[in-house]
Amino acid sequence: MHLKHNGCSKMLSKKLKCGHTEMIRCDTEPTGCSQVVQKELPCGHVKKMRCDMDLEEYVKENGCSIECNGVLECGHKCPKECGECFGNIFHGDCKSKCIKVNICGHECEGRCNLVCPPCNNPCRQNCSHKGKCKLGCGQICEPCLEPCTNNCEHQKCSRLCSEICDRPACDEPCKKKLSCGHDCIGFCGEKCPPVCRVESCVKYRE
Repeated sequence: MHLKHNGCSKMLSKKLKCGHTEMIRCDTEPTGCSQVVQKELPCGHVKKMRCDMDLEEYVKENGCSIECNGVLECGHKCPKECGECFGNIFHGDCKSKCIKVNICGHECEGRCNLVCPPCNNPCRQNCSHKGKCKLGCGQICEPCLEPCTNNCEHQKCSRLCSEICDRPACDEPCKKKLSCGHDCIGFCGEKCPPVCRVESCVKYRE
């Protein structure tokens, strides 16, 4: 049997208060446990650390470095670390790209938590006089002062091209011919639908 005495350098396996064992010199007393264990933080996440690490001290110095992943009001996930949000309680502003669709139909190009900026996509407006608008979508188009061309032999618009058309819908049948040679089934003044009324015609079938 080995007896403990001063100056003994023999390494012994000693059981600690935490239940782990450590190989230490015979003539020394354990000062802590160096075993790596998993401990649950106040936020609920689990972190690996030394067994003798004081949990409150660890949280005070390091916080929780695991991604928060809390869901913000906008629907995006919080990109910060859990410790920055005080355990999924206080989140900062969302820095993701905005997912809203502008009234023009284009997607917003701004940041999620900011007011949507004017749309910078090309404008979709065009007319038979000036062609396609060359300004940005968020800018006010230069009004066309030419007479509206949305007319037919039965009805006519009385306004300018840039104004809301006042031509009533025409109920008269269209007199145009389709490329297959048969009569159009649409109404006068409207775009001819790509459908032929002739059953044997296979060129214009839905």
